[in-house]
Amino acid sequence: MLMVKNRILMIVLMVIVLLNVVFLIKNGQIGKDKDEGKIDKPKYVINVNENKTDKVKILIQDKYCVDFNATATEKDKIAQDVSIVQLISNPKEYHCKRIRIKGYAVIEFEEFALYFHYDDYKYFNSKNALALDFSESKNLTTKNLDDASNKYVLIEGNFDAYQGGYNFSGSINNITRLEVWLDRFELRKSVKKRYSR
Repeated sequence: MLMVKNRILMIVLMVIVLLNVVFLIKNGQIGKDKDEGKIDKPKYVINVNENKTDKVKILIQDKYCVDFNATATEKDKIAQDVSIVQLISNPKEYHCKRIRIKGYAVIEFEEFALYFHYDDYKYFNSKNALALDFSESKNLTTKNLDDASNKYVLIEGNFDAYQGGYNFSGSINNITRLEVWLDRFELRKSVKKRYSR
């Protein structure tokens, strides 16, 4: 007798649940997507009559900065003064753009990086750093690189938000300017030397 009561109770509960589900479906609270009817627009629409390879090139250039000098506008070729903090916090805004940046340069065996601060280098905080790619830098010599290593520097180059490997928060490539940045005391000494003659 107890089993029969349990089965009847289960059937009644199932009917109540089903009635609630039917009610919710009729009122539109179940079964409809909140985004139903909205169509996501693709970033680039490929027209059958257009050259498809041009559209694919644009997609690749947006992600990988392919042939920067050929595709960049005149505005993009002018370097913007930015900080590493700006690049790390908003990388897409500066992706494939020409930048001018200051930081602590480390140019050693298997490590070419620009750190936000010396302490980030000292304590292996590579997420506060950008990889440096000198492969396309034609006007820099090994003496320039040796002089700039383990010093604060000013660098001008193209920022790539997607490169830099698993360690770094992006990379700077096509570097055209690399200068040692003097601190206040070194600058005062050099000015005194220059004008004391």
